[in-house]
Amino acid sequence: MPASTGNGHKPRVCVVAPAAYNVLRPRPDLHHVGGAEVQVVAVARALRDLGYPVSFVVADSGQPDGEECDGVTVYKGADPRCGLPVLRFFHPRWTRLNAALKRADADVYLQSCADSLTGQVYLWAARRRRRFVFLVMNDQDCDPTLPKLTTRRERVLYTYGLGRADRIVAQTERQRRMLLDWRNLTSTVVLPIGGRGNDDAPLVQFPQGRPRILWLGRIFHVKRVEWLLELARACPDFDFDLVGGANRADAYAERILHQARQLPNVHLYGPVPHAEVGRFYAHAHALVLTSTVEGFPTVFIEAWSWGLPTVSTVDIDGLIGRFRLGAIANDPPTLERELRALFHDRQRWQECSRRARQFFLTHHTPAIAAHNLARVLDEVCNHNGRL
Repeated sequence: MPASTGNGHKPRVCVVAPAAYNVLRPRPDLHHVGGAEVQVVAVARALRDLGYPVSFVVADSGQPDGEECDGVTVYKGADPRCGLPVLRFFHPRWTRLNAALKRADADVYLQSCADSLTGQVYLWAARRRRRFVFLVMNDQDCDPTLPKLTTRRERVLYTYGLGRADRIVAQTERQRRMLLDWRNLTSTVVLPIGGRGNDDAPLVQFPQGRPRILWLGRIFHVKRVEWLLELARACPDFDFDLVGGANRADAYAERILHQARQLPNVHLYGPVPHAEVGRFYAHAHALVLTSTVEGFPTVFIEAWSWGLPTVSTVDIDGLIGRFRLGAIANDPPTLERELRALFHDRQRWQECSRRARQFFLTHHTPAIAAHNLARVLDEVCNHNGRL
């Protein structure tokens, strides 16, 4: 059942995600598209389809305030480049964030990823007796060392908001256990939404010639892209599509791109608008992921929706192994061995493909995953009658 505020009306939901505008309204001058942003936009659209009034608060990228994007109202906070160092954290960033939260006038505010924003949104919501729900997007959100947060201010505001959230929604059992072990925080596991929902959507087929391998993500050291290049050197009879770019130029990204250009079987495409990534899945025969750490990768869900087997260095809650959706590898030689074994056995590849698509249909379609989140919102909105 969809959530309600107790008077028969579905609650107004606001998603706070500063970098999500380029997913909501793709623009060539905006390059950042992360898996977290893709997932929260999928959540928002699924809730919209269930009849929820949904809004976003995003960074100011020059767009009009209160813009309608496909049935979702988008309010803008501050341009992160504006203001004086140190002072700009308070003004214009925090003051304009509060103003945008007020204009959204939601019953429930959702925010994801470890950040000072967690505490800021909680404080605004709590003062106005609104609900605050934190969405875990990465295992690092649950790591006591908080590796993504570099300042004391970020750590204090994040842990303050996280510890007082009305509900924490995790993506995996591992994240649920990490939060419990770290701060004795309880959370609800809701598998993320994504991919294509049509039961009769065309799926990828076993290759007739050279296998085509897809790697899609940010060129960043945590993604360990050098392993993909090592794999490409070991598999000159495979083609590798490397889709994505760095959020900012650095020595690691420059080195990776330079090395990739020297490999004739690696095809570089750079950053691609999320609305256009489907063509890469459609022409691939397997997805490879080389990261050191992940939450629940958006690329998994999207690949499975196409029936793409997955060869990965991470196995979220053991799903790939338990449901035989591909293979797991801990180093480049094992990646090569598992990839070759997958394409050596046509029947094995076809079974992996079929199971991947079925797993997606069972767990990740908007119709299923959004209803699970709606149950959480129902509990949050009606607890203690605060709304």
